[in-house]
Amino acid sequence: MTHHDHVRRLPLPLLVAGIIFIAGTGPAFGWWRATVAFLVAALVIWLGVSYFRSAGQSAPEPPIEEVADDDLRYVCSMCGLELKILVATNDRAPTHCREKMKLVDRSGKPVLKSV
Repeated sequence: MTHHDHVRRLPLPLLVAGIIFIAGTGPAFGWWRATVAFLVAALVIWLGVSYFRSAGQSAPEPPIEEVADDDLRYVCSMCGLELKILVATNDRAPTHCREKMKLVDRSGKPVLKSV
């Protein structure tokens, strides 16, 4: 069953629940109040279910690339701290001294392509 099949089957039970709720509470609280209360409750429940459904789906793990043989390092331009890169998982440079570190190779020259 795909996501679209699930969405297509949802309105009928929701419509039945809405009719029962409005018919049960309408005479006591007013038809418009009961209708608005049901619509607001349905919206809150839909947003909650959507949030938790999307939160449960994690992103795939990034591919790990061995780069120990390339002798790549990140250098802090403020204090000179050097970090040797052994395994790379993303293209974001670390920060040190509140500045992004520069990627350099064995000779100390900046690398044009990120790891």
